Amino acid sequence: MQTRVFLVHMSPDLASILFTMAKEVGMMKKGFVWIMTDGLTNVIDSTNPSVMEAMNGVLGVKFYTPKSEELDNFTIRWNRRLQIDNPNDPPLKLSIFELWGYDTIWAVAQAVENLGIKNKTSFQKPAVARNMTSLGTSRRLYHGESTTRHSGLASDLNPVIWPGKSTEVPRGWEAAVNGKKLRVGMHVSVYPQFMTSGKDPITGATKAEGLSIDVFEEAVKRLPYALPYEYVAFGTTNDTSTGGYDDFVYQVYLKKYDIAIGDITISENRMSYVDFTLPYTESGVAMVVPAKSSRTNNTWIFVEPLSRDLWLGSIILLFYTWVVLWLLEFLGNNTNIPGEVPRKLGIMTFFSLFGDKDRVERLLSRIVLIVWVFFFLVLSASYTANLATMLTIRQLNPTITDIHELRKSGDYVGCIRGSYVERILEQLNFDGSKIKTYNTYDGFYSALSKGSKNGGIAAFIHEVPYIRLFLVRNCKGYTMVPFYKAAGFGYVAFPKGSPLVGDISKAILSVIGGDTINQIEKKWIGIGYQNNCNNAGRAPDPEKLTPDGFTGLFILSGVVSTSSLLIAVVIYFYEKKNSTTKTQPDQKGDQAEGNERGNEAGEEMQNIGLQPIGHRRNASAVSWGFRRSFGTRVAPVSSSSRF
Repeated sequence: MQTRVFLVHMSPDLASILFTMAKEVGMMKKGFVWIMTDGLTNVIDSTNPSVMEAMNGVLGVKFYTPKSEELDNFTIRWNRRLQIDNPNDPPLKLSIFELWGYDTIWAVAQAVENLGIKNKTSFQKPAVARNMTSLGTSRRLYHGESTTRHSGLASDLNPVIWPGKSTEVPRGWEAAVNGKKLRVGMHVSVYPQFMTSGKDPITGATKAEGLSIDVFEEAVKRLPYALPYEYVAFGTTNDTSTGGYDDFVYQVYLKKYDIAIGDITISENRMSYVDFTLPYTESGVAMVVPAKSSRTNNTWIFVEPLSRDLWLGSIILLFYTWVVLWLLEFLGNNTNIPGEVPRKLGIMTFFSLFGDKDRVERLLSRIVLIVWVFFFLVLSASYTANLATMLTIRQLNPTITDIHELRKSGDYVGCIRGSYVERILEQLNFDGSKIKTYNTYDGFYSALSKGSKNGGIAAFIHEVPYIRLFLVRNCKGYTMVPFYKAAGFGYVAFPKGSPLVGDISKAILSVIGGDTINQIEKKWIGIGYQNNCNNAGRAPDPEKLTPDGFTGLFILSGVVSTSSLLIAVVIYFYEKKNSTTKTQPDQKGDQAEGNERGNEAGEEMQNIGLQPIGHRRNASAVSWGFRRSFGTRVAPVSSSSRF
């Protein structure tokens, strides 16, 4: 990296040459920062106009001189005397040094006049001069300072115009284009999916590949500037890093590497001497333990697919629909529902559950029944699907659920050699003799398969990203139990105060915020890293169905049933009111017609040789004639039986 911030402290003549040459070589453009000390800033007004043009964008601090009548008069007299003494020179502005000199001489002259000194005076030698700074502050001056109201600089200053006429604050550094490349140290991971290294057979340069490398290179591509770098492998033997991660990160502090990349976990100890970028993986430490597979075996599992509220709501809606259907058919004089009231209620329950629309006559009843059947079919299908999931889902129950169980039982645990997980286990008061370390994936997998009692380990302690990778390859028989939160993979470690930290962090956020990180993980680890084995943990229990998903059906069924019942009640009372006005005339007409037909029936019986038997003969004839007349007569259909 090349700095772009320069602090200038020199004489005005040398500064004029410096800024003129800096402009010629292109160092006064956007991205550069020039700062002058007050010794140059106070005399800047008296410099050549061409030099002033070259100094556009230079930042400095100078003393402020308020305008006054005395200052204007002195400036006029100063320029007039300057033109007389130097007629060929251009007019120059007064600097703070001329004003200080003038005020000093004026103060000395006033002091001499006030003292009335008439003898010959002379200046003292510097050796005996008084240290004016040791005089302190007078009470009057102190009181004036304490009562003076000051305003902030930010409210009085205009925006800073930097070189290149830019108001954007420069970064202050740039990556070297033709300079030395950044030394990027890399630690070869135990998992080749994250990082592996080798030598280019043609150039002999170190090359690297893996998930961590792809994320780093993708982040560098998204920087707003070029960043040349070269890979340097850390302590490799046969393309495998032999040192620990703590030693690797410490090399950045020793400035052996400019950047350290890899699957580096952020920890408090490491952050004390290096800076990390934002993490690009999930955080945490967990343990891999054997899992026992079990299926749900519950006597009352058939009620678990639906929540208690949904069961209660469905029963209430069933009862309400049942009552509405019975009332609708009762008001419509349905003859297909014979028997007493209990039997009628039983039949209507059958209608509600099985939707026998052929047994209901009214159109309103059929509408209510159709809506209820639709609700019942949706609910039953959802119930069946959820129950099937509960009966067939594979539950992974860990054999060990607490890290403290391992410590109390005295079982062996494993971790990667050189990992900071060893320190975590020591902090948890684990016996050092019960901790086994491994360098390879096959080593701890074999030990985990044996078990603690057979010379292996009962659990393997590792970071969550590695465990998920392990479970992708070993989906059956093992599960993950998290127990410790960490900051995740910091990925890139920089020296303290490095300006690259912010830019690389932004670039990493851009990478993991889109689909790029998914493509990289799919390339090196596979889709199973995120999806297989139910996210490499215990299979989630199916959730019970709640009324929230059926609110629309509840409302629809309730509104239709209530509206149909109200319409039926209105029709019933309307017909009842109209029928009361026609009851008496209809009864008289029916009686006369019955008598007439009875007489006709008697005459016919006599013609065929049937003799009446006293009083019963007339009654039988009348009764027979009445039934016969109704058998051939078409009865009117009321609107209540249709609707």
